[in-house]
Amino acid sequence: PDLTACLAQGAPEERLRRFSQLCEDTADALAYLHNQGLVHGDLSPANIRCDHEGRPVLIDLGLSQAIGQGPRVGGGASGTLGFVAPEALLGEHGPAADLFSLGATL
Repeated sequence: PDLTACLAQGAPEERLRRFSQLCEDTADALAYLHNQGLVHGDLSPANIRCDHEGRPVLIDLGLSQAIGQGPRVGGGASGTLGFVAPEALLGEHGPAADLFSLGATL
């Protein structure tokens, strides 16, 4: 299920607990990706799904690249409008841009 479905069920207290855990787990998944030397490049609600246990899974790594790789082929902006970092609009993609997108997503 997508993020909305993951968070829509249960009493408000349970949803808040689930949201808090989802935030932490998503940040951990993004940190893991960065520690592997990659940036996601398109983090948004549409690119986070929940597994059968409710844990977040980052999907759509089509815009991912190695940290420090430089501009993408074709250059320019990429990502989901409304979630993309200002520097990514200028073609600068890195872990900080992913963190901006994470904040916009959550």
